[in-house]
Amino acid sequence: MTICLGANFFFQGMAMLYLPVSWYLIIFCLNPLFALLFLGVPFSRKLILGIALSICGTLLFVNLNEVQTAYGWLPLVYVAIGMMTWVAYTLLVKRFQIVYTNIEVTALTQFSALIACALIWAATGFGVFQLSTQHTASVLALGALTPLAYFGFTSCLRSLPKFGVVSQYLEPVFGIAIGVFFFSESLSAAQLIGSAMIVFGSVTIEN
Repeated sequence: MTICLGANFFFQGMAMLYLPVSWYLIIFCLNPLFALLFLGVPFSRKLILGIALSICGTLLFVNLNEVQTAYGWLPLVYVAIGMMTWVAYTLLVKRFQIVYTNIEVTALTQFSALIACALIWAATGFGVFQLSTQHTASVLALGALTPLAYFGFTSCLRSLPKFGVVSQYLEPVFGIAIGVFFFSESLSAAQLIGSAMIVFGSVTIEN
């Protein structure tokens, strides 16, 4: 799990250095599809409809100007590796759930993530940078919320596996909500429609 999470953190971080969010969203749309395929979940009509709505909603967050710009093939490879390592993590969680409780899987994830981050930090020379107040607050918020997010994902993957996987499409919705409520960002009509499509597509697949 440490290797899987370390590769996920490293390659997604590298991709973010070179690619805008729009390209990340486009490739990210394939993530739940691969996860469902490898988990052996049958694709019912309702599941296909929910995924289609979620993908279409996600694509409404894409900035076409960013997509039309050439960035080279290597950053796209970084995103693809990051996507597949998250799929691998999803499969590991399902396997560990046979033996461990949700809290134990979450704790194992956090411990593995800590080791992975330490190894990446060591490999990059133990660099230390001065953080602004906003960045410090963001780091502290992530430190508090990330375990809760992993626990929620693990719990859904056990009790509502299809929703647990497809709910990953909700990430742009949460991101834009944080931007609106905490950083005074505006919500465009396309993003509002996209958010509604993602929420509707995600929550209806288990009914």
